[in-house]
Amino acid sequence: MTAPDLAGRRPAAPPAALCPSCRVDGLRFLVSLEAPVHTSKLLSTREEALHYPRGNVRLELCTACGLITNSAFDAPNHDYSASYEETQAFSPRFREYASSLVETLVRRHDLLGRDVLEIGCGRGDVLVLLAAATGGHGVGVDPSWRGEPLEGPTALRIEVITEFLAEEHLDRDVGLVVCRHTLEHVHDVNGFLRTVRAGLDHRPQTPVFFEVPDTGRVLRETAFWDVYYEHCSYFTPGSLARAFRAAGFRPLELELGFDDQYVLLTAVPDGDGEPLPLEEPASAIAATAGEFVRRLEATRARWRGTLGAARARGETCVLWGAGSKGVGFLASVGLTDEIACVVDVNPGKHGMFMPGSGHEIVSPGRLVDVRPDLVVVMNPAYVTEIRADLAGLGVDAEVTAL
Repeated sequence: MTAPDLAGRRPAAPPAALCPSCRVDGLRFLVSLEAPVHTSKLLSTREEALHYPRGNVRLELCTACGLITNSAFDAPNHDYSASYEETQAFSPRFREYASSLVETLVRRHDLLGRDVLEIGCGRGDVLVLLAAATGGHGVGVDPSWRGEPLEGPTALRIEVITEFLAEEHLDRDVGLVVCRHTLEHVHDVNGFLRTVRAGLDHRPQTPVFFEVPDTGRVLRETAFWDVYYEHCSYFTPGSLARAFRAAGFRPLELELGFDDQYVLLTAVPDGDGEPLPLEEPASAIAATAGEFVRRLEATRARWRGTLGAARARGETCVLWGAGSKGVGFLASVGLTDEIACVVDVNPGKHGMFMPGSGHEIVSPGRLVDVRPDLVVVMNPAYVTEIRADLAGLGVDAEVTAL
């Protein structure tokens, strides 16, 4: 790992570039890591998973706006095709959150009878909920759409465009444009948001709703497992709001959601507006980022020691959560046989293998045979439902969360 230079001088590296959000030459090197180039790919053999390509995650902070970006991100490494799987809809806890979010959006934006467009709709889980709640049509734009048939009468009102976003996709009379957990996958933040802004040029009062992971929490908790290659852009409330202003939007609402793990922003394309209460200055982000870097190696070493010691005692440890957090955790800590397997409730992942580490992904039911002593949960938001699942299986294990 390259040592950080908190004074702002950068070591030998790619040429300095403008911030991909505010277009200012203010990037400052933070830290460099390696990670699998995809954390949500479905890999069918352990051999393929072990030899899955890695990419450089070179985090740099913009001292002007606070965005953290992977300046080494290489877009050709990415393939958001049908083998990309990141849905969370198999979790009751997440379905509860999604339903509550949809209810709030419909009420807040008076969407009854209106159509909604979602950028990066994934499997269409939230898009279907929105169309059902509004009674209108749902339009999704997502290159990874697999064309799986949607269930229920609402499915007839869903259209999915299997392409990357373009201005013409937004040339529709919709009540709301939604984009959840997509912007963090975009390196050219300003270019992407300007595409959205240009598509809404003739409808300046059409609101947009964006949801991204809160990097402020990642930095404060030294949650290194939330740093991975797909996420080339990392936002806090302040840097997200400033990104929208730089692209010609006026942020209206800025809040946290899902146990304060997500930043939620609503904006309209008609100017920049005044700062909102939740925005923090770029200097505060820089200070928190510096603390993250200083604590990073000690935090990784602590987890390596904890799980290594458990293995030495003959205990069986498993991870619960085969998504990006799990891949990021295993890859960064460098765990092998300290972890017996990885559990996930998504049946589409069962029998697949984790990119980088090669651990098999199993169903919760397999734990009856594995009989773990320790279950490490990748997201604390799911601890309650996981404890209930373990109790239902008759598995008595210690449960701890990252």
